[in-house]
Amino acid sequence: LLLLLLLPPPTSSYLPPPSILQSLLSTPNKCHVMPCCYDGLTARLVSGHPASFNVTFMSGFGVAASLGYSDTQIVTAEDMYRQSRVVCEALVNARRRPPARRSSGVPPTLYAAPPPPPPPP
Repeated sequence: LLLLLLLPPPTSSYLPPPSILQSLLSTPNKCHVMPCCYDGLTARLVSGHPASFNVTFMSGFGVAASLGYSDTQIVTAEDMYRQSRVVCEALVNARRRPPARRSSGVPPTLYAAPPPPPPPP
């Protein structure tokens, strides 16, 4: 199973996905690099990369590996659907947010997990 994800530029107006794909493929003599994203983190990396990829894809092997399965184990349609939702949400949210500014010299805020509850008496 291979899922093709199209990443329109963040400032463009809405175009249907077939129109985006057609415009990408209509460029003669151009090779499109398509990195694979299989979870939210890799989707954010692809979306925020300086090369600004226009196309990415999600494969069954990548999803299986991110879930801890080997390539020969079966990834259910529900697993693929769940991961595709996570990937799409991460791609959309990464494109909507402005790039982080690190020039102030202030490190990013890190939030610690709450302490575990005390043991029962």
